[in-house]
Amino acid sequence: MNDLALKAAAAVQERAAPGCALCPVGSLCFATGLTIDQRQHLAGVTEPRLKVRKGEALFNAGDHMRNLYAVRRGSFKTTLVSADGRAQITGFWMSGDVMGLEAISGNRHLCTALAIEDSEVCPLVFSHIERLARHIPALQHRLSCMLSQEIAREYRLRLCMGTLSADERLAAF
Repeated sequence: MNDLALKAAAAVQERAAPGCALCPVGSLCFATGLTIDQRQHLAGVTEPRLKVRKGEALFNAGDHMRNLYAVRRGSFKTTLVSADGRAQITGFWMSGDVMGLEAISGNRHLCTALAIEDSEVCPLVFSHIERLARHIPALQHRLSCMLSQEIAREYRLRLCMGTLSADERLAAF
């Protein structure tokens, strides 16, 4: 194959290989359990990566939910604000975690996600995920597992908040 043909083949491969297939944290987040062929179908699900500076909000409580967000690098905290203005941290999110699952049922984010450090996320268009999951059982299973993990995390958080002292909660974190 000549140089021109090699360059053309490389360009086609580059366009065909979505971020999830080559992502260094792809094995940790949304694409977990999917084959390479199945991961390539995720190309239409992801939008261009977003950079979020330390202290900035990725989304705010009450915002319309369009995407889930896979943390590519950096970290976030999610907070809820009570009626009297007190903020409560509801979670910490690191590379490989997917944020925004709480907004699926009501189509609005329940919390605010703030970058703890300069971070980068991969927006995952939820309507595309739903459509694709109808055709890829492994993707539907992965989505179900993510929702189940979120429920289990909430149960552990309730247990921690209700039964442990402040020092024990810190140690558990």
